[in-house]
Amino acid sequence: MNLKNLSILIVDDEQYICDFLNEFLSEKGYNVTTVSSGNEAINLIKRKRFDLVLCDMVMPETSGIAIIKALDILDERPKVGVITGWSSKIGKYNYEGLNADFILTKPFDLSELSKEIDFLFPAN
Repeated sequence: MNLKNLSILIVDDEQYICDFLNEFLSEKGYNVTTVSSGNEAINLIKRKRFDLVLCDMVMPETSGIAIIKALDILDERPKVGVITGWSSKIGKYNYEGLNADFILTKPFDLSELSKEIDFLFPAN
């Protein structure tokens, strides 16, 4: 896969996090889309294919768990990275069968995010 064509969806109700991650990932050459609600994310993933979804867990209305469950039923499921401030709840999410490729606890270093993406999508 050409990493420059990597399509990433960022889902977080905190706009500054969407903006910050959008800027960082866009500078790396990725195609980035951001949404600030779980409902927007679920509607979007039904219409557009993404390679990676970066998803907050705790948001008003629709949780990250609901988004990941919606991703699980897609024919071509993207990789999923959870970005959350709820480190104490990570064990609970894993126990509930959360199908995530990685979990980063806020605040995280951008180099950690880069390492996870590089691991999931190694350059050929």
